[in-house]
Amino acid sequence: MEDINPLWKVLNRIRYNLNAGNSVRHSVLDACNDLQSALEKKLFKWVQQYPCEIPSLTPMSFYRQQLFFILNDGLQGKPIYEALQQLEEDVLEQIHLEIDEHVAKLPFLSLIPMLLFIGPAFFLLLIGPLILSMLKELTP
Repeated sequence: MEDINPLWKVLNRIRYNLNAGNSVRHSVLDACNDLQSALEKKLFKWVQQYPCEIPSLTPMSFYRQQLFFILNDGLQGKPIYEALQQLEEDVLEQIHLEIDEHVAKLPFLSLIPMLLFIGPAFFLLLIGPLILSMLKELTP
C-alpha cells in the first residue's frame, strides 16, 4: 500500500476508524501509526500536541490543507464525517485525473524507443536492397 497516495490512504483509514466508533483523535493517531509519509508524521505530531495551532500549511496542497482544517473542527467536537467523505471523493477524483493524464502520455512515450531503435532497422530493410542494386551497377 505504500504506492497509494498518502492523503487518500490517511483519509480512508480515518473514515474507517470513525465508522468503527473511535474518536477523531484516536482515528487520526491510528491512521498515522505507520509514519511512512511526511503527511502522516506531521498529522501524528500535531494531534499528539493538540490543542495547538495547525502547523504551517504553506508547502502543502489544497487537499492536505483541507484535511487539517476538517480534523481541527473534529477535534473541537464538530461533526466532520460528511466533510471527510467529500474530501476523500475529491481526492480520489483528482487521483483518477492524474492517472488519466499519465495514461494519455503513454502512446507518445512508447513511440520514442520505437523511433530510435526499430525505425532505423526498418529504414535499412527498405533502403538496403536499393543500395545493394546500386552498388552492383557501379562495380565493373
